[in-house]
Amino acid sequence: MLLMIKESRISIFVKSMRVNIRIGLHDFEKVAPQPVDVSVELFVGADYLKRVQAGGDVVDYAQIHDAVLAWEERDHVELIEAYLEELLGLGFGFQDVIAVRASISKPDIFEKAQGAGVEVFMRRADWF
Repeated sequence: MLLMIKESRISIFVKSMRVNIRIGLHDFEKVAPQPVDVSVELFVGADYLKRVQAGGDVVDYAQIHDAVLAWEERDHVELIEAYLEELLGLGFGFQDVIAVRASISKPDIFEKAQGAGVEVFMRRADWF
């Protein structure tokens, strides 16, 4: 996917985090947790580095990491989209974040595919 960026951006991310969660629509997915790979990228403006070094608030990727880890303790959820919406909310919870890219992929769902899942890229202006 080509991302058209007209201004400089900084990316803060957690990539390819594997967790085992109870997710899926199909009966065979409701039997036991399955692995998913989660990636989250938070985009901030170019002035972020200078503001942080001057004592400004940091976009803390540990909060994303810890929230995703906590999914392992949850009851079954049918749709990946529910988790993606949560990731968007976490990302936009940081005042400096202007856009979020998040993806969740099931690596074991199809034998002949590396993974299947959903990815979203959303600007703050489009967030509900």
